[in-house]
Amino acid sequence: MNEKCMNLTKIKSIKDEFEHMFDGKELYAKLNDKNIISDLKIRYEDDEKVIFGVRRSQYKITIPKKVTPEITYLAGAIAGDGCFYYYQNPKKNYPNIRLAITGSEDTYLKLLNELFIKSFSVGGYIHKEKNKQSCYNLLVNHRIIWLYFRRVLELNKKKLNIPKEIINQKLFRFFLAGFFDTDGYFSNRGIFGTMISSRNQLFLNQLTGYSKELYNFEFSPVRINILKRNEKEFKRAYTRLKKKDSSRFISIVPLINKKYEWARAGSNRGSSLFRLLGKGGPKPPPS
Repeated sequence: MNEKCMNLTKIKSIKDEFEHMFDGKELYAKLNDKNIISDLKIRYEDDEKVIFGVRRSQYKITIPKKVTPEITYLAGAIAGDGCFYYYQNPKKNYPNIRLAITGSEDTYLKLLNELFIKSFSVGGYIHKEKNKQSCYNLLVNHRIIWLYFRRVLELNKKKLNIPKEIINQKLFRFFLAGFFDTDGYFSNRGIFGTMISSRNQLFLNQLTGYSKELYNFEFSPVRINILKRNEKEFKRAYTRLKKKDSSRFISIVPLINKKYEWARAGSNRGSSLFRLLGKGGPKPPPS
């Protein structure tokens, strides 16, 4: 494995059930970006969560002190088909910001919105693109949630990365689920794969490397493919899971997008959100 692309030894014993615990002051410091939000206040804090509010807003946003499986799944979905919108109107003091996740149908996006509500006490709404067939967006306009994924988990869509807080055997499979549910596929040959912009080749190297380290999933080496469309060329990075690991991938990674129903051979694993992303989800393999 290319050491320039990934150095797993920098993270000590990543199979350990390590869970980073944020305290209220730490979360406040990361969320209190004066260029984006004003008058951020801690409304309530206990051992498990911090509730934030803003003076001129009716909403109170719950932020768990530990990164949960649900939040990890959402991070994977954002990495797959999400976008952090940011526009500074020169006539306004604060920018227009929005977190959006794109999908080809609204059923799956409704499940994602349930996860936002369960995690943060608030969610978003689903908008259908008028000029595009089968194109929907889940739009979350809450600044605190936008800041949580950008400043606390440090997700970066321009240069994809994996949050360090979720690189352990307990949580990483949920990141895989969110990413493959949004930006993955299952071929008629029974193989899972993904293809993204070539600028995120390093991200795919990290994704496949941690998958091997944590669950012994074996992916093909990340390669670059050139797609031609409308006389333009697009460079794409892609990788595929070895077919021998497909059944274990399905049993360990809690996929919920209905596009994988036939991959589960009629199983109803995707029908219960609580079973998949709550305490009743499938257990990771032993270390």
